[in-house]
Amino acid sequence: MPLFFCSSLLSRNSRCILNNHVRIFFNSRSRFVCVRQQPLLFKTIPSKSLSQVCCRSWSSYAVRRFHTSQSRSAAPLAALLVKLAGPLSKLTKLVAVVGGRSFRKWWNNLSADKRLQLTKSFHLRKERLTIVVGGFSGLCIAYYFFHLEETPFTHRTRFMPISHRQMEELTNTEYRNTLELFADKILPVTDPNHLRVLRVAKRLVMANGSKEMEHLSWQVNVVNCDDMNAFVLPNGQIFMFTGMLNKLPNDDSLATILGHEMSHAILQHGAEQVSLCGFINMFIVIVLALLWALLPTETAIFAHWFQNRILSIFLHLPYSRRLEEEADEVGMKMAAKACFDVRESPRFWRRLAITQKEMDKPELIKWLSTHPTHSDRADNLEALLPQALKIRRNCNCPLLPGEVSFITPEDKNDHGFLQQHSLLRRPSPLTERNKFITK
Repeated sequence: MPLFFCSSLLSRNSRCILNNHVRIFFNSRSRFVCVRQQPLLFKTIPSKSLSQVCCRSWSSYAVRRFHTSQSRSAAPLAALLVKLAGPLSKLTKLVAVVGGRSFRKWWNNLSADKRLQLTKSFHLRKERLTIVVGGFSGLCIAYYFFHLEETPFTHRTRFMPISHRQMEELTNTEYRNTLELFADKILPVTDPNHLRVLRVAKRLVMANGSKEMEHLSWQVNVVNCDDMNAFVLPNGQIFMFTGMLNKLPNDDSLATILGHEMSHAILQHGAEQVSLCGFINMFIVIVLALLWALLPTETAIFAHWFQNRILSIFLHLPYSRRLEEEADEVGMKMAAKACFDVRESPRFWRRLAITQKEMDKPELIKWLSTHPTHSDRADNLEALLPQALKIRRNCNCPLLPGEVSFITPEDKNDHGFLQQHSLLRRPSPLTERNKFITK
């Protein structure tokens, strides 16, 4: 499965990681090759794509440039949805408000005869207008249902008109802006904090090979900042803050955070949120124009505020919390496949809840927050713990102290049988992948 993992020193003097020499190591046991570049660049790609620069009789080959596929522009409607969810959101709403208020003033300044004439003209053409409005609504509904799909791993139905390739192209600017913002604070690749995040992230990636990961370019960046923050951009660039890293006492808790953030990228939550918000904002603009055109100013202001609160409380906030819970679930399963101690996941959120209480910080009301509370997250992860431990056993991971309490008698018998018949035991997938990397 094609995977990409890289780590580089991102500074003002070093922004590009593919300009220097690249070493290509052939693996005789698979159809893939491992591309390695200093410092710490790993990529697995199909050998067929290197037929122009590689010779089969050579064990290694050096090239100066790495050619990627040509860039492709996003579909116009997909790009419009992205803009309606981001840069154009406030502008289009402002235009709707100004346009609606201007229409109301124009209508009030008309004479009674002119109003009556326009009203009669509207009634004469209401059938045509109904057809136009109905046709537009039908196209929107059809577009929505034709772009429904299931999320990987959780099989939840969602609206997704933006492909991963389109989202990757649309977020390149965000990635460059993030690098410029933290350029002076990004730690070098030799820093112990960077090496720690790299070790855990690479272990998660190599143990969770799937088609959802092959399009992502995993890159580790550790930011020297006291903020308790960590995020992963839709393209797979990991940004971990030292403020968060210092609160993680072991690699198991770090795998909890990295698995959660990496799950957002794997599940394409960024593209999903942009798609839905842009689609909804397209109708909000129409509703705002009607509100400000039909209602007095004071009433329109209240209706505008009330509409925003209703959408936030009953749509956007529950939707955001649902995505966070989904990332918690998938991230925990990723950590389980990588043989981390998944019992640390609920413990971590319990510790955060206790720390928050000790600091006398009031916990946000659940239905007014974009994230579940620390206690709720711990409860949800504890409910998933037996399933995650079963995944660890299926991956032939070492048993954890106290794990026997989650093993059924049948599992004990199967495990004892496999221990007695060592020939039936399969090697750990993680061990095999690590052997591949070190070659």
